[in-house]
This record gives sequence, C-alpha cells and structure tokens, in this order.
Amino acid sequence: MAALKLCAGQLGVTGQLKQLDIKVVYWGEPLTQLLINNDNEHI
Repeated sequence: MAALKLCAGQLGVTGQLKQLDIKVVYWGEPLTQLLINNDNEHI
C-alpha cells in the first residue's frame, strides 16, 4: 500500500502513515508511466 507524498504532507499525516508501515511516495513519474503504458489494472 502506498500514499501520495504531496497529499500526505499537505495533510500533515506523513509520520502517521509511516508508523502504519504505509509507503509515502511521489507518484508523478510512476503514474505517468502507467498512463503511457495503458496499464489500467494498477491505476
């Protein structure tokens, strides 16, 4: 499971998510690649 780093930061919950073992990552480039590859299964 992963959370969007920008959103988590804006909401002030990054630390709480990490404590729950949730990855907090930037999704810009990975999301772009999923869209380019038409990988709808993972969007």
